[in-house]
Order: sequence, then structure tokens, then C-alpha cells
Amino acid sequence: MYSVFTSGLIHKDWGHLLVNMLSFYFFAFPLEQTLASLSSFGHWQFAGLYVLSLVLSDLGSIIKHKNDFWYNSLGASGAVCAIVFSYILFYPLTKMMIFPLPIPIPAVLYGFLFLGYCWYASRNSSDHINHDAHFYGALAGVSITVLYHPDIVPYFLGQLLGR
Repeated sequence: MYSVFTSGLIHKDWGHLLVNMLSFYFFAFPLEQTLASLSSFGHWQFAGLYVLSLVLSDLGSIIKHKNDFWYNSLGASGAVCAIVFSYILFYPLTKMMIFPLPIPIPAVLYGFLFLGYCWYASRNSSDHINHDAHFYGALAGVSITVLYHPDIVPYFLGQLLGR
């Protein structure tokens, strides 16, 4: 069971680590500040979101590959996806870009496109990337954020509807 936690500390290569850490850098600090502004436990909520999402993002893969001795899943991508998707709940209209396209799109649209890609790639890709962890990490981030702050749902919908 400890490998569920330690897998988030090791990465396939420097590129994998760089993408995770850049994503973490751009989204984690504003999200932590947002959570801290909403609750005196905001910093703890952020830590809980990250650690719990790290575990939840890998559970699907653990079950799926329970009989595959040589299967391994590396990196913090699931937890980082949770951070990004929690951020999207608070800031759905923030502009984001999909590399390498230089066209900014609303964060909520990026989120749907990302989830669609992860779902597709999980079933059709042979690139040795755990797309399930990305998908389940994103869902964990949304779920945990809603558990922490149920009022985020009407806020999110209000932002989308221009209220």
C-alpha cells in the first residue's frame, strides 16, 4: 500500500517531472490561497486534496492491473490533475492554453477536452502513460472540493451562466 504514496515521488523522466511541477506551480499556489481565504483550515484542505487524490487517482489502475506483476504507475500526475480541476471549479472562465496551440480557451472547456482525451487515450493508447490516473485524479479533485465546499457548485454554475 505504501507504493501508492511513493509512486507520486518518482517520475519516468525529467520531462514528466517538469510537466507535473510546472502544472503544480501554476495552479497549486493560487488554489491554496483560495482555500485559505475560505476557511481557517484551507492549507490543510489543500494538503488533504493533494494526498487523497494521489491515492484515489491510482486506485482504478491498481484494480485494473492487479494481476499484472510488471505494471507500474509513476508520478504525481493524478494529484496534479486534482489540483488543476479543483482550480477550474473556482475559476472556470480563466483562460488556458493547450500546448502547442496558442489559442486561449476557458478553463472549463479545457477541463472537458482534457477529460475526453484521457478517456479516449486510456482505451486506445499504447504510450505507457497512465491516462486513467489523470482522469480519476481530475474527478477526485472535483469531488473532494465539492465535499469541502458544497457551495462551489452554485458558484461554478453562476460563473458559467454569467451571474
